[in-house]
Amino acid sequence: MRNDDEIQAIQRCQRGEMAAMSSLIAQYQVPALRLAYLLTGDHALADDIVQESFLAAYSHIQQFDATRPFAPWFFRIVTNVTRMRQRSQRRHGEVSLEIALADEQERPSLQAASDPEAVAELRETREALHAALASLTHLQREAVILRYYYGYADQEIAAITGCRVGTARERLYSGLQALERRIRQEYPWLLGAGQIRSTL
Repeated sequence: MRNDDEIQAIQRCQRGEMAAMSSLIAQYQVPALRLAYLLTGDHALADDIVQESFLAAYSHIQQFDATRPFAPWFFRIVTNVTRMRQRSQRRHGEVSLEIALADEQERPSLQAASDPEAVAELRETREALHAALASLTHLQREAVILRYYYGYADQEIAAITGCRVGTARERLYSGLQALERRIRQEYPWLLGAGQIRSTL
């Protein structure tokens, strides 16, 4: 969706046209699902989080400046809803990201799909990296995922996660340090041949 189309959709939503949300949902549903899943490791929970996030976005759309990028504002809602859901989940027994990885359906490229060995290697690499990410604190994981899966700068990570820029940098730095330690201890083969970069 072009930026002009996005602005028009947001302005229509601000006028109370709920149907205009369909354009925003079409644009942001997949990346939001990916973010929610990476933060929780639970497909069903990620679906619920994204649905709740779109409802929250529509409810608060009047507060949004339509001239600004929608994604950081919306991803902040997704991260906040995720935090609330996980706090509630901890009261009733938390689902481990590492356990949930067993349910993940990988979608390798068509080129890789023709080579079962390449598919198996890609799946093993992703599972190892996700398990390493699961060892981080939730706040560290947010910062690392927003930087390396979504390409956000420190200032944007701070805006999305609702903290100061210095705090975002500290979470990112400490998260990367912890991730490297975990990978060196458990998955040292990920450090070779650019495995992490290609998997991210």
